[in-house]
Amino acid sequence: GKQPVEEFQWTTKPDYGKTPVYLKQRKAQLNAEREAFETYVRMQQTEAEMQEASVLSDAERKQLLSHLKAKWGKTNAAFQKFSLSVDSQPKKLRKEAMERDLAEMERDIKALERGEL
Repeated sequence: GKQPVEEFQWTTKPDYGKTPVYLKQRKAQLNAEREAFETYVRMQQTEAEMQEASVLSDAERKQLLSHLKAKWGKTNAAFQKFSLSVDSQPKKLRKEAMERDLAEMERDIKALERGEL
């Protein structure tokens, strides 16, 4: 007849409980990538610290202000032409983006008019 087969005991394997080689390699790879990213971030921060913000001259400020007002005017005209009924998700997203852009431009215009830059 049939002989009973002993069930394999995983705990008797010589590498039981040890971390597989592929996991060690993956962990080393992730650590190397993390270190490279941190190095990159540190380099970006030092470059940003080196670049100081320059003060805009009055002529530059006025020119920037006029361009910003013109852009606001074009965006506002497009916004005014937009339909009042927002019946689809893309229209809703487009309208919200226009509103966000207009608010940001208005905030920038006010800051430039006060001469904060």
